[in-house]
Amino acid sequence: MSTPEAGYPLTAKFISLGWGTSLSAAFELNFGNPMTDEISKVCREYELRSRDLVRREIPITRLYEPAQKITKEGNDTFIVFPATHRESACFMRLMFRRRDAAEEVACARFGETKCFGFSTNVRETGELGKTNYLPLAYPGRTGIFTPLFMKVKNTNGSLFLEVMATDDTKNSRVVVRVRERQKADVPPQLQLMNFR
Repeated sequence: MSTPEAGYPLTAKFISLGWGTSLSAAFELNFGNPMTDEISKVCREYELRSRDLVRREIPITRLYEPAQKITKEGNDTFIVFPATHRESACFMRLMFRRRDAAEEVACARFGETKCFGFSTNVRETGELGKTNYLPLAYPGRTGIFTPLFMKVKNTNGSLFLEVMATDDTKNSRVVVRVRERQKADVPPQLQLMNFR
């Protein structure tokens, strides 16, 4: 088991998903400006820990919660993000980042017809600069985060990952679970996805 004290500093915005990929995740809370005194104080405290944890923009201030705990259990990795200020947030997002642009990554969900994100954006929009980040609403329109599936191809080979996220409201946190899946377990459009 890894804890922030054992290798993941409490100031890290993005936390690695593992499996030999360059993918990482962050939990983002967005607050309207002007903010309440309480949220302004929290943002100042976070900025003292790391300026990377707060982005002040008009009309939104973004606060990134560093992971509290990272554990590996069997084939699953659990990343725990605090969510203590969520009631004051306008909206929340799980942010995914790809550090290695040479790594091919596509995403899909059951119930949707097309792959999206990362490598698929270049083909559809030609916008290279926006392909290393994927923001997803949390928990989403239904109030429950729809599992995300990723196909990753890099120098280590190819693999499929499933990302699930749930609320642990008793402890005011969000738990992200990442695990490797077999090709037959992922949405059909992702099974058919071919990179270059």
